[in-house]
Amino acid sequence: MWDIMKMRREAQQRSKAIEHVVVEDLLTNKAIVERNKSWLEEEMSILASGFSITQPLVKMRTGFWDLVRTDPQEN
Repeated sequence: MWDIMKMRREAQQRSKAIEHVVVEDLLTNKAIVERNKSWLEEEMSILASGFSITQPLVKMRTGFWDLVRTDPQEN
């Protein structure tokens, strides 16, 4: 009985930790997309005048997918 309760508590803690990582990464990705969009809009306006600034875009976070995919929870 205690083992089952312990396993459930650990599963809930693991789920909350995974949820936290996913939320943080998605919020970070949203900010990255907004920043990249701003840079691209600036680049497009400069291209019209024959110049280019070609600033590299920031890559989005994708590591949380591995964490979600390997979670053994069966929901």
